Amino acid sequence: MTDSNLSRRLRSYLEGRFAGRIADDERTLRRYSTDMSIFRIEPQAVLFPAAADDITAAFSFSRAESVPVTLRCGGTSTGGSAVGAGIILVLTESAELAQTELLGESDGRLRVRVGPSVRHDDLQRALAERGYFLPSDPTSGPISYIGGNVGARASGPHALRHGSIDSYVVALEAVTIDGELMDTASADSVPRRLIEGVQAISQDLRADGELAALLSRRRGLKSASGYTIDSLAAEMPTELQIAKLMCGQVGTLAAVTSVTLEALPRAEGGAGALLGFRSAAEAFAAVPALARFRPDAIEFMNREAMEIAREKGRFPAAARPAVEMATGYEAVLLVELSGAGARERMEELSRAAGPGESKRRAPVPAVAGMHVAFDPSERAALWTARKGLMPAVLNYSPRHRALSVVNDVGVPVDRLAEFVERVQAVFSHFELPAPIYGHAGNGNLHLRPLFDLDRPGLAGLVQEVAEEIYTAVVDLGGTVTGEHGMGRLRAPYLRAEWGDSGFRIMQRIKTLFDPDDLLNPGTMFVEDRIYRNLSFG
Repeated sequence: MTDSNLSRRLRSYLEGRFAGRIADDERTLRRYSTDMSIFRIEPQAVLFPAAADDITAAFSFSRAESVPVTLRCGGTSTGGSAVGAGIILVLTESAELAQTELLGESDGRLRVRVGPSVRHDDLQRALAERGYFLPSDPTSGPISYIGGNVGARASGPHALRHGSIDSYVVALEAVTIDGELMDTASADSVPRRLIEGVQAISQDLRADGELAALLSRRRGLKSASGYTIDSLAAEMPTELQIAKLMCGQVGTLAAVTSVTLEALPRAEGGAGALLGFRSAAEAFAAVPALARFRPDAIEFMNREAMEIAREKGRFPAAARPAVEMATGYEAVLLVELSGAGARERMEELSRAAGPGESKRRAPVPAVAGMHVAFDPSERAALWTARKGLMPAVLNYSPRHRALSVVNDVGVPVDRLAEFVERVQAVFSHFELPAPIYGHAGNGNLHLRPLFDLDRPGLAGLVQEVAEEIYTAVVDLGGTVTGEHGMGRLRAPYLRAEWGDSGFRIMQRIKTLFDPDDLLNPGTMFVEDRIYRNLSFG
């Protein structure tokens, strides 16, 4: 229920305590009622903190009035984690929260302290000037922020080799719902109740044989689902475990105000290739063989995705031959190699993917066509075509929309063919064109069925498709989100994916950090499977 007096009370409470901007006009509330998901929830006020002290003040009001606060960076969440009732706290307009500080080099790595308001690509440019890069490289880099990427446990195409962003987080600062500023680099600054609580949860997790077995089975599965509880089973200081828990928490545990990351030296040299296949199953069958060439990335695109890229995508002329070649097949794989010996490994791959006698050594099965690129500009062009898929699909037509429904799922690599066969049957049953693309090397696919916005019963159709696809994901031992993070879209399936033991452990973590469920409620734990607040405009 809307509280018509909340904005007035908020302004009165924050007077003299809040240096940032407070907005409650209709235009601002409407703007922040959506993100990149299928949900619309209009807040009652939007706060733009100027510094960490403003976050503390906002949390103080939240506790006093029992008003929920939704933390938001770029609003690029496809799962609906950046919208909510009550107060929206926007972390991307603060100069203090947009600082980048190079801390020094050690053991071949560069440490950098970054505010949540720093855009991903801006950080990459700053690192490149020193010859480094952040391996976590989501394709949303031009529009996403570090705070959002940490909150979603983002990764990107090169996660096959480099992993997700939590692999590079060594410390962070955050404001708890109680207004405490903790720095995980300093044990004394972390509230004792959090240290002891995480230690107790970690101990119980390790003693739970069923959950330990689940974590073992999921090892190697790329996932941003739930809290990063695998860190609680690892040998590391409790403060570092808390830092890892902040990765993937989508604003439900605390507000991150800075993060210390380790960047890697940029590798010299590289090679790329597009491989064409007569079916998706043949493409997936080739992935284990390709893994022997130590690729940075193995990207999958089906025929529908490549046709949309050719029709709607914007890419340089250098990419045109590869795109034209790719649309002649039912599926293609984009393979990238980098570092020492990349050219030699690509030449060996070319021989292994070729016909007849050349395939005797480390053969790659069923390759029907191949386009190899050694020149840096041509390799970049291949990636321009791949990364241009998302905007091309999203802007397909005014009537047909690639609604964010099942767009970030993952299954074990050896179940990919079975999974895609199953989901294509679902899309065929509902008569939905379905471009599919993503990171085949670690089983993370983006399913983008095109929904007719004029179709009767659209909301019911969306729910049916979600139920069918997420059920298939869970049946095959997969994850409801590989890299985009949790939110209202995926929360109803968290228990099914993690089982009762994992679900209860995650609930304990939430209660420890936010006992009154004031931070981003509804984005991690939702028991029913009925979508609310849907918006397809």
